[in-house]
Amino acid sequence: MGRVQVPVFDEYENQVYYESGKMKGKPKFQIKHNRRKENLPLYLFDKPKTPIEKEQNKSTLELANRIRYEKEQEFNENKTGYRIKSNKKTDFINFMQNYYDSYTKKDKRMIKMAINRFEDFILIEYPQYNKFILADQIDRDMIIKFVEYLHSKSTGEGAATAYKRFKKIIKYAVDHDFMKKNPCHEVVCKTDEDALVKDILSLGEIEKEL
Repeated sequence: MGRVQVPVFDEYENQVYYESGKMKGKPKFQIKHNRRKENLPLYLFDKPKTPIEKEQNKSTLELANRIRYEKEQEFNENKTGYRIKSNKKTDFINFMQNYYDSYTKKDKRMIKMAINRFEDFILIEYPQYNKFILADQIDRDMIIKFVEYLHSKSTGEGAATAYKRFKKIIKYAVDHDFMKKNPCHEVVCKTDEDALVKDILSLGEIEKEL
């Protein structure tokens, strides 16, 4: 990956220059590509027959392309100190995990709870996105289903608390141009009518939700 320009020299080790055309008088350079092969521990079914084998091949190819992209990013960053900004090729689950890792406020455990809930939701409702999901693949319909899932897995303020932290991550993604639009817009997660209204769960409640 990447390329370098190498000066062209004659037999006497003198720099060679263009003798005609628009480049006349300018030094000649030879382009050399820096390539590195790396074997990945990924395998495909030679002739997939069942839907499971076909889906496995699809997921494996998506993962291979993702790894290739990340390696190219790493190479460009090491070479020039510049990392290409391309949110469309970044896994949103990884984005949320990075958000959590750098989060320093007191409700960090609830942020983790929200991420865990979303990961479980994707695994159950959208297994095709289990290994890789783009930010723009998260739409309003998915968020509505996610809210329903939160209600099915939580009691009291648990669903609302998890959704509030999830929306916080989404807002951060939108504000930093990681997502084009907010899929949570006007999607509400109502609390149980008999639940006490509170924003902070107890330690026991958080551990139960995790």
